Amino acid sequence: EAILNAHESEASLNPHKSEASLNAYKSEASLNSYESKTNLNLYESEANLNICKSNANSNSCESEENLNPCKSKANLNSCESEANKNLPESK
Repeated sequence: EAILNAHESEASLNPHKSEASLNAYKSEASLNSYESKTNLNLYESEANLNICKSNANSNSCESEENLNPCKSKANLNSCESEANKNLPESK
């Protein structure tokens, strides 16, 4: 009877162990979904960063300096040379 009771106790204990294992698995599953979401968010952030980098690259060729090479100081000053500035203004 003592042996039987020990077996019954073990049987009672086992469902508890299974439940504990199941809960641990559920926690791990939840953690994994959170990690997946976190990784996805990192990926989205990286994607956004890459878009920003692409825009930066795209905009670099449209920067003030590159877009307006004809308005650079050297070119602009050659148009506004002393000779041109000193021309009499029309009245």
